[in-house]
Amino acid sequence: MEKPNTKNPHCSDIDEEPDENDDKPNVLNDTLFPKEKDIETSSNCSTEEPEQSQESWKSKTGSRPSKKTISLTSYPRIPAGGYMIFQHQKVTVSQTCNLDCLLQTLLYLYKCDTESANYINQHDALQTNNITNLVKIFKETGNSSWAQVHYYSIHKILKLSPTATERNLDLYGSEERFLSTIAELIPISQLLDCPNRKCKLPTKNPLFPMRDVIINNPSNITDILHVDTKIITCPSCNCKEAERKYSWTDNGPTPFFIFPVAHGNAVPATESTLPSTFNVLGENYTLFAYTLNLGDHYIAVVQHNKKYYTYNDMVPDTLQIRNNRNSSHKSSCVFLIKKM
Repeated sequence: MEKPNTKNPHCSDIDEEPDENDDKPNVLNDTLFPKEKDIETSSNCSTEEPEQSQESWKSKTGSRPSKKTISLTSYPRIPAGGYMIFQHQKVTVSQTCNLDCLLQTLLYLYKCDTESANYINQHDALQTNNITNLVKIFKETGNSSWAQVHYYSIHKILKLSPTATERNLDLYGSEERFLSTIAELIPISQLLDCPNRKCKLPTKNPLFPMRDVIINNPSNITDILHVDTKIITCPSCNCKEAERKYSWTDNGPTPFFIFPVAHGNAVPATESTLPSTFNVLGENYTLFAYTLNLGDHYIAVVQHNKKYYTYNDMVPDTLQIRNNRNSSHKSSCVFLIKKM
């Protein structure tokens, strides 16, 4: 079931328009990355040494490309708010925490896992518009060009602009809209069969979990996206003996899997209830990262080299080590990486 995009009252949908800076080379230069900052602590964090290199791991078909020798603290972190240049005017952006968390986590996924980076780069090479802009964001983040990061994420991907009288954009609550714009990165198939031969029910429907699938409890993702056939009521002719199951597309499983967590059920999904391993359509995935809704602010938690790190755009100069995952904060978006 497709969920509607959320519109911001201070923003309007706009058509894609040429950017005079789009032809400007975007070179990601690791030498531009700032040196590691101190890792601070919080109530559930402690100071430890930066993580070391990740060991390579095997896939079913051979060796998976080795992870890069990186430290999460070596990459620039997106600060809260700021501005972007739109139609030669400086536009203030605020309440960017949920968008910042998504972008920062995607950057870590892109930089930490070679196979995920290759997968994203393949979409970029095909000139998939929003993915190409996402890669530009990664490059501008490497250069700490925050105005450009906001421009590509807000104007180019979200297709938002200030109204004629507003020069401020409030981005709080833009997570769902952003995920829907990059949903094509993770396609799956819904397979349907109705015994009523006069029924016009389509037998194979493309689905994009970041946009089309409602998951209230991450622990139940195996039951929600079930590979075994289940009997359902046909959505076309109301036959009571229709069958449904889900599968990967012909291209096979993706190297990562991302889904938003829908809330509203009696028992909300919290950080403490998030599993560390998942089975998605018969494939094993491990928890890479997740975002948390603190009520009036969002943070991201990223797992790397068996440690959890907290990213908070209010304190971008520090990266906190998280000692435990026992909080009652609501999980908002979950990032998985394929286990091989």
